[in-house]
Amino acid sequence: MIAVVEAPFRILYVCIGNVCRSAFAERLTRREIERRPAFRPRRVQVSSAGTRARTGELMHPYTARLLWTWSADPAGFVSRRLTPALLRDTDLVLTATGQERDDVVGLLPATLRRAFTVNEFARLATRVDEPPGRRGDDAADRARRVVAAALALRGRVPVDAPLPDGSPVPDDIADPAHTLDAFNECGSAIDRAVRTVVHALFEPLVAGATQPRGARCQSTGTHRLSATRKPHRHADTGGPPA
Repeated sequence: MIAVVEAPFRILYVCIGNVCRSAFAERLTRREIERRPAFRPRRVQVSSAGTRARTGELMHPYTARLLWTWSADPAGFVSRRLTPALLRDTDLVLTATGQERDDVVGLLPATLRRAFTVNEFARLATRVDEPPGRRGDDAADRARRVVAAALALRGRVPVDAPLPDGSPVPDDIADPAHTLDAFNECGSAIDRAVRTVVHALFEPLVAGATQPRGARCQSTGTHRLSATRKPHRHADTGGPPA
């Protein structure tokens, strides 16, 4: 008998330089996946890239510093330039802003049905209504059904609609200013979105599902680290953030 190898569910995060926002999102998502033993990377693969990234760059030191604080591992990360080949092997593309989403679709039009800003997808996916998952359900297939259901809601949920806990969520997560506090604020917004996305994709949803406990990023919102190191020369845009 020939064994059937199920394809993993692949998430790609995209920003500009792939050293701040998408790096945050990749490693925070991996942290959330690892906290759910049934959905370890064998069935879920998470990566990131930048539309104007310089391949081989380390993540910004503020990004790495905050990831360690939030129990996410920054080790081994290097930036990658976004290519059509990277986009072809994805089930879900989540971008920092609408501009990056447009850039993704421009690079590979076939991604139109699976590319969202991370906050847009969080807003839509929390409103997906489906029966509770069955024991033995395949995590990757279930996640693909959630993506399809979220796509069906596009245009039907107001852009300014809050998350179920009442939090307002603008679509765009802007590149942070070149301060540790700005990186903390940016990373906290990404952490909240990531928690919502992972919950929506990989945990049973029922009508009226709410954001998971702790999704307001209590761990990130309470940290205010002092900047004791000289800022790194490059940020998410490949140069100093504005």
